Amino acid sequence: MVSSFFQYLVSIVALGSLVPRVVDATACIAFDSNFNLYAFGFGGKDFQLGTQDAWSSSVTPKDITSNGRPPFDGKQTTCYLSQFFNAIYVLDGDESDSSAVHIFNAGAGSWSTQKVQPGGPNPGSLVAILDHDTNTFYAVDNGTLSFMDLGQLVVANNTPVSWVLAKNTPYGAAYQPTMALAQNHIFFIGTPNAQPATAEIFVIHFSFFQSTSQGFPNVNGGSPFPETHGQATSFFIANAVQENVAYIPDDGSATYIFNVEQNNTVTFAGPTDKSESTYAASLTALVQLTQNGSISFLPFDPSNPVSGASASWSKIDVQGLPALTTTGSNGSTSGSNSTTSGTGSKPSNGTNPSSSSGSGSNTNSSNGDIAISLPISFTMFVAVLSMILTVF
Repeated sequence: MVSSFFQYLVSIVALGSLVPRVVDATACIAFDSNFNLYAFGFGGKDFQLGTQDAWSSSVTPKDITSNGRPPFDGKQTTCYLSQFFNAIYVLDGDESDSSAVHIFNAGAGSWSTQKVQPGGPNPGSLVAILDHDTNTFYAVDNGTLSFMDLGQLVVANNTPVSWVLAKNTPYGAAYQPTMALAQNHIFFIGTPNAQPATAEIFVIHFSFFQSTSQGFPNVNGGSPFPETHGQATSFFIANAVQENVAYIPDDGSATYIFNVEQNNTVTFAGPTDKSESTYAASLTALVQLTQNGSISFLPFDPSNPVSGASASWSKIDVQGLPALTTTGSNGSTSGSNSTTSGTGSKPSNGTNPSSSSGSGSNTNSSNGDIAISLPISFTMFVAVLSMILTVF
């Protein structure tokens, strides 16, 4: 009788091991070179939402899901437009091969996967930008700056690319970057002891960190932007490098757009939905993707930002866009909302740390994984065990 009991108990535990571990599906948004907006990773599918002129009325998303797409289940999946080559690169798009770069050829609507040599920064915690002119990723992880040159990749090839260690940043390993690209420079916000409305700078083409910060005073009566963690992305220009950077603190209190040619800032309204979000920008729109899959945009006139500073955020009425889902290891999905990710860094769950705290962005103290890792739930185990003990 005792032997039968233990055989039954072992069978119950073995059955419980078949329960899939559930992880987040991580959606992201990006533009192609014609500035169509894409929403990747919604219900296991990908969609095109058209250009900005179509967003004033309801939008019927175009399903562009195709073979070879990543599962969008990484800890902090992020998407980047390579403007010259009309390709969208996805980092950490597949939990089973997190170092790979997934390439969406927007012109052909096809996917391929570029292998990456081991030994680079941690895909689950790095913060990265894609340099416009060199088509090279620059990433900071644990205080170290690395780069990875993608050349002219639109379709993956058989030769793995690799990350190259550049140098340590001057900001220390505790600093979790808020960073964006403009004029072939990387701008860092919220570095230790930074003064309001300033950014530290890394000069890409000469590979050095400037010894002094650059100020961006406000020109439309707003307060200087704070040196706290947030999200940052840059607006594209049709045939040139980016000049305007949008910075949104994690509390969503305002949208600050600073110009690196004029060295000034214009303050816009913060997003209406202040939940955990990521952002992407086109020529004239800043787009927000929230953790529950809502998509909104802020219009931007680069020719006269001050006159357009009264613009407000508007939700894009996307008809029939699937809910964000969680994906089990067996490929099944559930209806839970996921943590979203976007161009450059993962949101920090609504926190608003000070610049000296070093906490925030792209860290994985809360990576969104749903806590279903035991082979069988404790409640179920107790119930089954009680039933067995009653019998025996």
